[in-house]
Amino acid sequence: MLVVYDFVTDVVYETGQSVTPCRIEACDPRTPYRVNGGEVRFLTFESEQNRDLDGNGTIGGLVLQSFDVCTGITTVIGAVDPESKSDPLEIIEQSQVFTTTAGRCAVDPPVACTVAADCADGTFCNAATGHCTVNSPGTCRSGDDCPSDTTCEPQQVTVGASVSDRDDDGVADTLDNCPDAPNPLQADGDGDGAGDACDAATPCPAVPATGCRAPIAPLKSTFLVKPGSTPAKNVLQWTWTKGAKTLPVTFGNPSNNDGYRLCIYDETDTTPILRSASAIPAGGTCAGKPCWKGLGKPLGSKGYKYTNKTLLPSGISSLLLKPGDAGKSKIVLTAKGAAIAMPAVPATFPMRVQLIGAGGCWESAYAAADAAKNLATQLKVKGPPAP
Repeated sequence: MLVVYDFVTDVVYETGQSVTPCRIEACDPRTPYRVNGGEVRFLTFESEQNRDLDGNGTIGGLVLQSFDVCTGITTVIGAVDPESKSDPLEIIEQSQVFTTTAGRCAVDPPVACTVAADCADGTFCNAATGHCTVNSPGTCRSGDDCPSDTTCEPQQVTVGASVSDRDDDGVADTLDNCPDAPNPLQADGDGDGAGDACDAATPCPAVPATGCRAPIAPLKSTFLVKPGSTPAKNVLQWTWTKGAKTLPVTFGNPSNNDGYRLCIYDETDTTPILRSASAIPAGGTCAGKPCWKGLGKPLGSKGYKYTNKTLLPSGISSLLLKPGDAGKSKIVLTAKGAAIAMPAVPATFPMRVQLIGAGGCWESAYAAADAAKNLATQLKVKGPPAP
């Protein structure tokens, strides 16, 4: 017999349902039931329950049932084929489960109850509150979330959330206020519902930044755009070498605070046009490791390196920031895959590529004559031109 104990409300539910260990080859006989959030899935032989549970007119089959702790209702999911090669108890949707203070929509004025028969159709006797509560919606935050003639009655509720975490910051996507940029602290300084990491990843300024550092020698900066046969094979690379003097402190501290943006502008017209914007967020973890690594001792004295094999949020796979005296500083950025904000090719010139972050910027300006290739299949330019 299935008996369920809710440790949050300290309530024991005697379901009156027989539980049969799964003897299908794919099952684990030591696990006669599965718990998934507020749901318990289990198997029952109709002959042990002495009821036609699946409604096929006979008693004797094996059925899969589900008991919902939130409603106290047992539901027959369906018949199970004893010859099946799969585990009928398997929960396909992975999730993490936790409790939080929210509420359930209760009949207003309150109707006290002890058993289900005390409540009208469409409601159940909520063991946590002792009041008749509507079956749907499952939770509420205020009376605005509830039907008329009901009110949101505060109580602990069980919440299930997907464990998908595409930015690998330890916060599930369904709960993450910026799911494509690592932000484990979920900071949201302006309270707009989008995390600060996403605010920092806001597209580049409409016009190029001014006062940016540039290479001090000709033909020491290259820009490559190569669309792949599929978006997953896209490649973008920018190298900035023999650069103007850049002190270590100029790069800020991307391991914690300073994100970067790659901005590509078309300067054909009087007013530049932003053609591409990509974000490299500060901090975060990528594939279980810190995305940013400070180089040298003390850390950052020889620059920073960003590595992200997940290619999210913007396809940037690596970024090297190397300080140095005039002609010694260096930046190398590589992006791959479908997440890249690919600028259109063939390109129009003049073109300006800028890396903006930590209150500074670094740039390369290219003219049409700098293009070794400018095709629909590949753009490759090298500049700046010799004076």
